[in-house]
Amino acid sequence: MLQSKYPGTRIMYADFYSHVYDMVKSPSSYGFSTNLRACCGAGGGKYNYQNSARCGMAGASACGNPSSSLSWDGIHLTEAAYKKVADGWLNGAYCHPAILS
Repeated sequence: MLQSKYPGTRIMYADFYSHVYDMVKSPSSYGFSTNLRACCGAGGGKYNYQNSARCGMAGASACGNPSSSLSWDGIHLTEAAYKKVADGWLNGAYCHPAILS
C-alpha cells in the first residue's frame, strides 16, 4: 500500500528484536563471552546490575574487554553488539530486503 502511494520510496522491514534475541540465546555464535551480564556496573551477582549503582555512578567499573560482552550497562548493548545488529540489517539477515541489496 505505501509502496504504491509513494513509488519512489523503498520500504524495508528491519527486525531488531529477533537479532538481539538470537545473540542472547547463543552469545558465542556472535563472538560474545557473556550475554546478559553487564560489562559496566557495580551490582555484582549474575547480571552485574543494580539500578542504584549504574555505569558512571560511584563504585561502578567497566570490564576489560567490552567487545566480548553483549550488554554494556544492563540496559544498552555494547558497541560490538550494535555493530552486529547493523551488519544484520545492511546484509539482509534481519532486514528484508537487505539495505545493501
